[in-house]
Amino acid sequence: MRTKKLSSIIKKITELSIWENMPNGDFVWGLVPQMAEDPYVCVFVKNPEPLLKGRLMFFPKFEEFRDYIMVRRFQDYGVIMSLMELNHYGVSIPKDNKLPAEAFLCESGYRPLIMTDENAGIFSSLLYQAYGVLLRYEEDKDIFKKYMNENTLFARKEISDVNWVDGPLKIPNLKPYEEKISLKKDECDKAKKLPIIPDEAWEVDFALFPNFQTNDQKPRLLYVLAVINASTKEIMSSVKMSVDGKENALVRMWGAHAARLLAAIIKAGRVPGEIRVQSPRMMRFLRPLGMQLPFKIVQENKLPAIIDYFNNVIAKGG
Repeated sequence: MRTKKLSSIIKKITELSIWENMPNGDFVWGLVPQMAEDPYVCVFVKNPEPLLKGRLMFFPKFEEFRDYIMVRRFQDYGVIMSLMELNHYGVSIPKDNKLPAEAFLCESGYRPLIMTDENAGIFSSLLYQAYGVLLRYEEDKDIFKKYMNENTLFARKEISDVNWVDGPLKIPNLKPYEEKISLKKDECDKAKKLPIIPDEAWEVDFALFPNFQTNDQKPRLLYVLAVINASTKEIMSSVKMSVDGKENALVRMWGAHAARLLAAIIKAGRVPGEIRVQSPRMMRFLRPLGMQLPFKIVQENKLPAIIDYFNNVIAKGG
């Protein structure tokens, strides 16, 4: 069975000497299966977090790999709040040897799937090739430098069934990451006529609730945008949503937050003097509305009203 084969390969990886002689950090190479539309970028990370001994990730496109690297460097880059929002196959290896390693498939906005015989697909080949590369590292500490420069990665390429060879993988020129935020002029004009309440502050945040999901055959994760009056705890707006299955779903969800806040202001019939957020990312997505209406956007370390509301969401089971 394929699942048993996967478990066997993962066990062999955990028994390699890399855990003793490999430095901490990211090790990157390419994998080019014959049947895949795009090359995979494989990333091995040793000691990525306190409870993990290591993590293997296989990103199906260079764009996904770029986003992973950028989020590692800049916390508020793009719209990624969790590693599970990046499309990739992954293996998490715990430091506690009594705990099993987990292999899974992440698709942005969907519940991660544990690998089974039915959904493993190309993952078996990718994992086996990764094991081979890590095994070779035991004897050749420069393997990842082979063919590698600013334009290429060391890669393993499938040239026929079960026949893989070393070669360079060119890093393509990627389209710049873009965010689009649009507001309707008539709604902005309507809001501009509303009274401004200088002493009123609203808290705004957007959160992923990974423990809650839809009942679809392919379960989608729950996201909530909340707008709460900071002093009265009144819910000015609460929008529960999930990805729609179309391209760039998360970017589009974030890009509509300014319009959702505008709708809440129009419904309330007044403009608060201050909008409080917790991240530069949220500030960035709301700034276009702040250029239309005379409220201040302030970044705070904590949003007490939002915390209470999100705790209530959890207590109610979503």
